[in-house]
Amino acid sequence: MMPADVDALHELRESLDGTLQLLSAAAEADRGALQPAPQETDTFRTIAVTVSSPPEKAATVRVTEAWRDHYEPVQLADAILNVYRQAEYRPLQDWAENLKRLEDGPAPRARPTSFDRDSLPDRIEDEFDRQREQGADLSGVAENLQSLAGQVTSALDEFLSDLHRVRVARFRSASSTGVTVEVDAGGRLTDVSLDAAWGDRQPSSRISTVVTQSIAEAQKRAREARSDSPLAGSRLQRIADLVSDPEALIRAIVPEA
Repeated sequence: MMPADVDALHELRESLDGTLQLLSAAAEADRGALQPAPQETDTFRTIAVTVSSPPEKAATVRVTEAWRDHYEPVQLADAILNVYRQAEYRPLQDWAENLKRLEDGPAPRARPTSFDRDSLPDRIEDEFDRQREQGADLSGVAENLQSLAGQVTSALDEFLSDLHRVRVARFRSASSTGVTVEVDAGGRLTDVSLDAAWGDRQPSSRISTVVTQSIAEAQKRAREARSDSPLAGSRLQRIADLVSDPEALIRAIVPEA
């Protein structure tokens, strides 16, 4: 095996490991970087929303009877959603800044594996010698390395596509109470629908309870639909495991190893 092949193999492994570290850090930031937000209110202090810290991100909505003095029933849902967004705005700013620093900062160093740069070539060379003694054709090693690199690119594209589908997914609560809410895959409120006639008949305490419960229901559906780790079980993770396992790696790149 040529030294250039070993260098290419290590570069592939280090590049893949760095990519995985950034993706994992971004996912961890999405789950855990937000801090509990203080209670936010509308201008008239008739609607108040508090959003808890991740992973729950539960929202508590409180509407006072004075809301009728400032909003028409058809305006209440949008007013609640706007206050919710205010409650998330400040911690989201911190999260966005932290994520940008992560992306703009130095590339993560490759984590150590069970083999080092000197031992792996020796082990592969030993396997080459064994295969040569058995008369094996070793001309396919370079093609195998190229194939492995192509699989990494394909798996990364596949992972990013799957991640995008997860992030754009929406989950709705039941609408039998007159209130329907929608959250994204991370549990953040994206829409509130409130039957105006229903809301006009309800005391503010009932509206507060139903909206809060509807958000909790939609968030529960979102949690049940998403994996704890977007990398878990993905083809990208399987290839990363392969590149970090010397025995499996030798079998993958050395014909009939």
